[in-house]
Amino acid sequence: MDINYEDLRISRFRKFEEDIKPLLFLNETDVFYTEAYGKSATESYVDYIIVLYLFLLRAQNISTTNCTTIESLEMDIKTYNGEGAKEYQLLFYKLVDFFKSLSPEKFRALFDKVYEFQEEISDHSISQNFEDLCDYYSDMLFVESDNFISKKLFNLLSKIVEIPDNSSVYNPYAGPADIGIELSGNFKYFGQEKNIRLYLIGLMRLIAASRLNSSKFILDDMERNWNPAKLKFDFVISIPPVGVKRTYPTEDRPFRELDSDLFYCAINDFTSTTGKLIAIVPNNFLVANSNSQIKHQIIKNDLLESVINLPKGILSNTSMGFAIIVLNNNKANLNHVNFINGDSIDSVKDGPDYSNEFDSFVSLCKNPRENSMCRIVSNSQIEQFDYNLLAKRYFKKDIDGVSIMSFCEIIHLKRTFDGHEGKIVSGKHLSGDSQNYVLDTSNIGVNLLYSYHSIIEETCLLITSVGFNQNPTIFFYHEEPIYISPNIIALRVDSSIIDIHYLSIELRKAYVKEQFELLLSGLFFKKSDLQFVKINLPSIDKQREYVLDPNQRFVFIGNEVKERRDLLTQQFNSLNESIVDGSILRHKIRGRVKNLKGNFFTLYNSFDAEIKLEIEQMLKRRDIKLKRTFAEYLDFMKNDLVKIYDAVDDDKNESSILEEPLEDFNIFSFIDSYCKAIEDNENNDFIFHKNFEQVNIDIAIDMSVIVRGSKKLLEEALNNLIENAVKHAFPSGNRKSDNHILLSYFFNEQDSVVVIIISNSGLEWPHSFSFEHAIKKGFSSGANKGDGTGLWYVNEIAKRHEGKLLFSSQSYIFQRFEMVTRLTISLPGEIYKINGNE
Repeated sequence: MDINYEDLRISRFRKFEEDIKPLLFLNETDVFYTEAYGKSATESYVDYIIVLYLFLLRAQNISTTNCTTIESLEMDIKTYNGEGAKEYQLLFYKLVDFFKSLSPEKFRALFDKVYEFQEEISDHSISQNFEDLCDYYSDMLFVESDNFISKKLFNLLSKIVEIPDNSSVYNPYAGPADIGIELSGNFKYFGQEKNIRLYLIGLMRLIAASRLNSSKFILDDMERNWNPAKLKFDFVISIPPVGVKRTYPTEDRPFRELDSDLFYCAINDFTSTTGKLIAIVPNNFLVANSNSQIKHQIIKNDLLESVINLPKGILSNTSMGFAIIVLNNNKANLNHVNFINGDSIDSVKDGPDYSNEFDSFVSLCKNPRENSMCRIVSNSQIEQFDYNLLAKRYFKKDIDGVSIMSFCEIIHLKRTFDGHEGKIVSGKHLSGDSQNYVLDTSNIGVNLLYSYHSIIEETCLLITSVGFNQNPTIFFYHEEPIYISPNIIALRVDSSIIDIHYLSIELRKAYVKEQFELLLSGLFFKKSDLQFVKINLPSIDKQREYVLDPNQRFVFIGNEVKERRDLLTQQFNSLNESIVDGSILRHKIRGRVKNLKGNFFTLYNSFDAEIKLEIEQMLKRRDIKLKRTFAEYLDFMKNDLVKIYDAVDDDKNESSILEEPLEDFNIFSFIDSYCKAIEDNENNDFIFHKNFEQVNIDIAIDMSVIVRGSKKLLEEALNNLIENAVKHAFPSGNRKSDNHILLSYFFNEQDSVVVIIISNSGLEWPHSFSFEHAIKKGFSSGANKGDGTGLWYVNEIAKRHEGKLLFSSQSYIFQRFEMVTRLTISLPGEIYKINGNE
């Protein structure tokens, strides 16, 4: 039988992990952990950084088998005078508190286990073995760090970025020195990292890869001390932390955001004739107004060479979209920028087996040319797009039409005050029906208003800024105002140029939806982007003919027809609700049927236990008129009553959702409490991860993101998503360590939306099982039987919060685990207080 050497190698790693884990429990506070994270170690904390160090010492023959104590290990290191001697000593004294936390017996046992393991895998190079160790134990080594980036990304960078020999590379926010390890070439590397843990791991990686002679890696704070060597560099390559602001603003560095600060500082570090900045930033950086000044600067100075939208799932730890930005002090194509869109690439493989599509993507990044994945755009066009650098919008086809903002105006909204009452219109009230697109306010109840609602007191067109369907809906004002949520845009329409009915119809067409999709930033689009949406605009008479053409659509004209149509619609809906759905009937008799069922079962059980034996013969008899025995009729009555009760009570969950009271609460505090409860549950059959993705704002302790909703319902929704992952995604027989569930969440300040994402490893969502079917309610049995996931219930909870339930089967890598399913709950929220001020 052929031996699978990779499986054998993995089994050795697992065995090694099992052998050393009992030896690495710390029993007291250690200085290193406190210095790295600002808090104490706990007894349950396991650290593999000692293992890396001992492995490196053994592999380099610095420590010998005679090493039995920490003192003898120190002596071995002091007497070593070969390459990296200074670094080995630095590492030892940074880790000495870890070593001292181990008993002599545990230290000796750990040393022996590392020695045995190193001998077992000595058939590979030291560098490869060390990288494999880092990769295999990444979830333990890089705990609480956002800087451990997927190897796929650096694999991609190494293919795109060509660094000439003898070039100098500055790598601020270096993390564990990935740039110095992964990029090929004979270059001088200067790395800077302030997290002591990542710094030590990075230093060991450079030693293992024999890169010390051409590298300098320092432990220093980039915020306080940018480029401490004060050198000019050919390349600045960095991945700044997402959504983090500088703690120490200075006059000579005007930008608070770390990503903007990186761009500002890097430009000054270029050599006079050459110089490139290669930065990896979240898509939010490409569209946010907060960094428009630095984007304006790099366009004005003609430094921006390329914006490369990365394939989805290439970054670990997050489902956010990312891009590579390339600034070049010596551009070949002046006054133009290359936009390369890798969004369409489904996956990026490790190793040599790349798809043709991926090869084409890499080739385009190195040698940009116009095709389906690349657009070469002038600086002036970027200025027209208000310096928005999201690649996909530059793939928008030029429509032979008229901008809707030439006849529409965004209504200047007036905010309301807390405690007032009114009819609140949210995205769920906007119509997706191409024939019934007028807002019916009679079906909207009166609720308490909050400061984030805005009053509308005029006829207008309403659209939502969330998702792919804007659902344009006409609001006719008749002395009664409405109040709209933050994700609704109100447009005043010039009726002398365009018929409002025609506009609503045209905005639903595929060619317009396509434009909206390309303008989306994540799930949202900006109000200012409406100027780029074009529609066909015939004469006003032609518009009205089109609207009235019975072969196209029918819409009412005048209040009289409107009132008659609305009355017929209301009567039909009422009849349909009573006959088909039966909700009115159920509402009236649900309680009585429940009582009847309870009373009958009480009597039946008592009869079965106390009376049945005494009259058994009578129960078997039947009257001439009866076709069955008395006992059989009792059983029939019981079964029928159960079926009636189940049918009547079928909508109990919808009712409970609608009846559940809503309150204002801090959504992030709720999520933190929820996650803690999951993490503390020792009965979990999975490993739970939490990931807070900052988007626009640096949410501090004194900032509250408030939502109006029900904690009880949201907890039920999240429980449902996790239970479904456990039930359907994790195969029976899996070890707990093979099952991973990730809860990610962030707040989009611009659109005032909280996004909560539940992802899981394991089996993929079946291709034959559509999400639309999953959120459609079914019955417990029969032809319309449901699927048993209960996602319809989660969908109803999302709608109750004026939000949405969304689904993606796109896989991505979190740490070293592949997450195969993402279910997203988005709901409106608001920063309610900052430093005590509303």
